Amino acid sequence: MMLERFNNRTEEMVAIARVTNDMSPPAILSGDFNCVPWSQYFARLEKDSGMRNSGRGLLPELTWTGDLPPFARIPIDHILVSPQVATQSHEQLRAIGSDHYPIFVKLSDCGRVNF
Repeated sequence: MMLERFNNRTEEMVAIARVTNDMSPPAILSGDFNCVPWSQYFARLEKDSGMRNSGRGLLPELTWTGDLPPFARIPIDHILVSPQVATQSHEQLRAIGSDHYPIFVKLSDCGRVNF
């Protein structure tokens, strides 16, 4: 059962990369990827999609599981952006009753201040 879920998640990431290649820029993709940013599968998603983690270069947002102390949480929720998008700010917000913490990201078009 666990191997099947792992394989499904990996196949979904390959499909996501394929779909994002067909999108017109600028593009934003966000969600629960069930994958940490240092995973080979996440690196492959970034490479194959041409998108990058909006939090790259920052400490990862420890978004899951919200009912555990910070040292036990893992970063599995991400916001990916196309190269035409710049990250202005990136922060984890306070708990809202979910087992995932929300992430607030302010983005801009690389050619404009806001879009």
